[in-house]
Parts: sequence; C-alpha cells; structure tokens
Amino acid sequence: MTDSRLFTASNYAVNALHYEVVLAPKPGLVDPCSSGAHQDMNVFTFINSITCLAPFFQRYSQAGFAHTGSLIQLFDQLRGIGQEAEEAMLQATKGINTHKGANFSFAILLGATGVYYQQNGKAKLTAEDTNQILQLAADICQHLVKQDLQQITHNDQLSYGEKII
Repeated sequence: MTDSRLFTASNYAVNALHYEVVLAPKPGLVDPCSSGAHQDMNVFTFINSITCLAPFFQRYSQAGFAHTGSLIQLFDQLRGIGQEAEEAMLQATKGINTHKGANFSFAILLGATGVYYQQNGKAKLTAEDTNQILQLAADICQHLVKQDLQQITHNDQLSYGEKII
C-alpha cells in the first residue's frame, strides 16, 4: 500500500470492529463478558475474524485508489476480494459468520474512499469529503437491487435478507 491515507482508512475499519466487540454490555450480543444469544461464538472468535480480515480491508482501499474503470467494474472487483475475505473469515472462525455484513460494508466504503483519494489530494477529510465518499459508495452499489434481487424468485436457497424482500 503506497498511500498512507489508504493505510489509515483501513486501520479505522479494523479499529471499529475491535471497538464494537469489546463494547459492553450488549444484551444478546457478543462482548468480553458474554456470548449473548450466540452459543457458537465468543470475543475470541471475533478477534480471529478481525485479524484475518485486516489485509483485505487494505486491498479494498487500494483497489479503489488504483481503479480506472466504471463503478460497476469496481464493485465487481471489490466483490471478488470480498469473497476471498469471506472464505478466509470462515476458515479463521471454523465456519462461523462473525463479520459477513461488516466485510461487505467496508469493501464498499473503503473502495469508495480509495476512489476519492485517487481523485483528491487532500490529506485530511472534512464533513463534505465524507459526504462525497458516502455518495460514491451509494453510486458503487446503485445497480445491486436491480441486478441481484431481480432474480430472487429463481433462487431456491434464499438468504435471510432476500426472504424479507
């Protein structure tokens, strides 16, 4: 990773996951004092997951920073990295889904941050810069509902998210 801003953004994502898991009490959720309603995981499962996802967070921001094609092409690239990250997470956690949603969200946000840094030489971000990054993230995902969810009726094995659509 050549740009220190990308390294910093990736570290913010890692730190956010660490801060979330040690926040306590969280009734029903995993924290250092309890596994909550989750019999299959504990704080160490989350730490293992975070550790294995960290290098992928760096890859997301680097992918955005280096990208020159369309935002849909960037999404496809981020999705590929994300699938590798999910496999690594499941291996590190012995098949337990600790951060699938966070992995997806950070892929989009860090990819958008990389694109923004590529286009802007700013060292520090303002609130307006953050709003522009969030708009880039929305633009990266805008095709998802039409492309991915259109085929729900053709899929026998629906995710929990697909079932509520």
